[in-house]
Amino acid sequence: MLLIWTLKDKLLTYLIALTDPRTPVAGKVFAILSMVYLLSPVDIFLDTIPFAGFLDDLVLVPLGIRLSSKMIPPEVLQDAQKKAATYKGKLNLIAGIIVTLVLVWILVILGLVYLLLKTVFG
Repeated sequence: MLLIWTLKDKLLTYLIALTDPRTPVAGKVFAILSMVYLLSPVDIFLDTIPFAGFLDDLVLVPLGIRLSSKMIPPEVLQDAQKKAATYKGKLNLIAGIIVTLVLVWILVILGLVYLLLKTVFG
């Protein structure tokens, strides 16, 4: 669980750093392309191929994020870490609300699937 919170803090730091005007355009482009590739339905390997479908996501996305993070100047990263620390409490509240809403939706969907299966199969 500790790893998840650490990643969340780093993600917020990099997000703030990427919105900083002092960050080079190339760093912003690599970060945006990595996120677009992650969310895109188009992959190098099809997701239907076991393990190979996720291999490109596990290699290319972190590589793109790593390249973009290396392009961020150290002073921008330090300023972003300070700003991220001020948002930490608010972000925990927002993350808790989002997790709660997602769990509620999952329960609603599971309930609807159960009712559908019960009516179809008796």
